Amino acid sequence: MALCAGLAIVGLPCAGFSLQQDQPFAEEMLLVAKTIPEWLSRGEFARVTSELTPEANERLPQERLQEVWQVLTRQLGPYHGTTGARMDRDEQAVWIIVGCQFEKAPVSMKVSVDAQRRITGLWFNVDESAPAEPPPDAPRWGPPPSFPSPPPQPAEPATPSAGVREREVVVGEGEWALPGTLTLPAGVGPFPAIVLVHGSGPQDRDESIGPNRPFRDLAAGLAEQGIAVLRYDKRTQAHGQRIAAVVNSLTAKEEVVDDAMAAVALLRSTKEVEPRRLFVLGHSFGGMLLPRIAAADGRLAGGVILAGNTRPVEELIVEQTRYIAGLDGSIMPAERVQLDYVEAQAELVKDPQLAERASTDTPPFGVAPAYWLDLQPYRPAAVAAELHMPMLLLQGERDYQVTMEDFEGWKRVLAARPHATFKSYPLLNHLFMPGEGRSTPAEYEHPGHVSPVVINDIAEWIKRQEPHGAAL
Repeated sequence: MALCAGLAIVGLPCAGFSLQQDQPFAEEMLLVAKTIPEWLSRGEFARVTSELTPEANERLPQERLQEVWQVLTRQLGPYHGTTGARMDRDEQAVWIIVGCQFEKAPVSMKVSVDAQRRITGLWFNVDESAPAEPPPDAPRWGPPPSFPSPPPQPAEPATPSAGVREREVVVGEGEWALPGTLTLPAGVGPFPAIVLVHGSGPQDRDESIGPNRPFRDLAAGLAEQGIAVLRYDKRTQAHGQRIAAVVNSLTAKEEVVDDAMAAVALLRSTKEVEPRRLFVLGHSFGGMLLPRIAAADGRLAGGVILAGNTRPVEELIVEQTRYIAGLDGSIMPAERVQLDYVEAQAELVKDPQLAERASTDTPPFGVAPAYWLDLQPYRPAAVAAELHMPMLLLQGERDYQVTMEDFEGWKRVLAARPHATFKSYPLLNHLFMPGEGRSTPAEYEHPGHVSPVVINDIAEWIKRQEPHGAAL
């Protein structure tokens, strides 16, 4: 799961619009953005939320905004005013960055705006280059802001061997049916087959992260080696509006487990697939849930865990926040604010009274209590220990999101079991793509591909497994 380096309140940039950068637009939006911290300092939280889009307002209710502002002022002292503002943009939104001076430290506030002059996202971040006011004799409004180069294009897909083909399919049925892609090897089969289960958040079938498409890489590479691969758009990605209506009752069962089982059922009825040689691969949060998926199905020939966490999700969020804040060698005051806030949210997740407090408190990390309560008793390694199927567990040693501590957590429970295989890769990150030095969020913005070594290891392991029902 990714966590932005700032105190992320909400981030819902509006996709794909054409925007004319005229001076009236710039003047209006800069003025609105610079007024937001003034409203907050006067306690006019409702006035700020009235400027948000309905989607952003749902994610950032007045109570949560007030809580975040109180954390900022408690840690950094009174707010003293703005120090300047600038505009920028990318393919999806216009960004306004406002320098905010508190008694103990400067903070930058980042606001995203759509073409209809609506605020779609709001963050507070540490930024030592926060905008400063221009000299007194400088023009009040300059020319339209310069824009950065377009974001990097997606990594070029690997060219599969001749005969590999893809077929559009539907996973599940009814209102939660999901579009998917079945990648088939050359030949007529029947082939061993594997379902790919995503990490956290609304993910498409390629598990797109920046320009990278790790699930597309896995599908092409495994199909070249004779293994059919099914990947699909996640429920929260394909049915975002419908999910919003049931978000208070949503759990990992509905978001992940049910759809993974529907994907396995589809493969069992696919003529090109050998039904006794079905596997599931889970990445990150999907890897954490793989034992739960396997236990619910009961007939899988094996499971593959890529960077699956054994520790609770809320602990990883705290660790990721601390790691990112410390990348420059020190934790600045505003970064300390963020970390304190995240730690408090993690404690709320663990609160035995979470369900009772739900009606009065903002849900921790913006996720309804039902979701956290469903995960609280789940211990992935302990569930895995009860499974009698082969398991392959892989880990990138440069991964800062799910770390070697989690990998050791699997080992402590499963290493003595003959059907558990472990392997880690010194140069790979959370996406199982190579790099050097400490991994950072910016690394995900560079196009890359899943290491062929990982794909080969998965393929060779699958080929060694007996069909379900035969002796292990």
